[in-house]
Amino acid sequence: MLNEYRACEGLPVAQIVQHSVLKAIRYMFEFTGSIGKDYVMPLVPLLERSLTETSIQHRRMAVEASRAILMAVAGQDGFQEVTIHLLNFVYPNIVELLAGTSAVVGEERKKMIVAVLSFIEAARLIVGSAAILQYLYQGMFHPSKKVCEIFRKTYNLVYHANPEGLLNSYPLVEDDEEHRYQRHELYVLL
Repeated sequence: MLNEYRACEGLPVAQIVQHSVLKAIRYMFEFTGSIGKDYVMPLVPLLERSLTETSIQHRRMAVEASRAILMAVAGQDGFQEVTIHLLNFVYPNIVELLAGTSAVVGEERKKMIVAVLSFIEAARLIVGSAAILQYLYQGMFHPSKKVCEIFRKTYNLVYHANPEGLLNSYPLVEDDEEHRYQRHELYVLL
């Protein structure tokens, strides 16, 4: 599949073949599960190239394939670096999706939003909620209302899935005369 993806670059049928390869990767990892863990590292360059394409449909298919890979290797050690690496390629799509000037969101953009959010959920299973929260901080307090909205929705997804996983990433606040802010349970867990 890797050879077919690279061999057809520049040809008129290239996009069709590349879409087919991405779909095959997605279905292969969805159905085989953790058996395909040895094939994750060779697929990373292919996914990098696909995630940086200009076509939103091509990027969406790459995000869905990446999500299937992460779901297949969730719960196994050694895939945190790959997850962060892929997250760095997927994450800018949130901002790009907000850049649309039209009031009506197209069907492909809706699919892309769902794909990115499901990828973030899969990444949360591997790297934890605290690491995802570090990515979300930059957009949650953005002055633009549109930017804040998508980042806060993503934060709500992460929070509802694993609220105790976020506890150690919140800042420590000193006690004052009226309030006590210490979290003794956190110190027990650490």
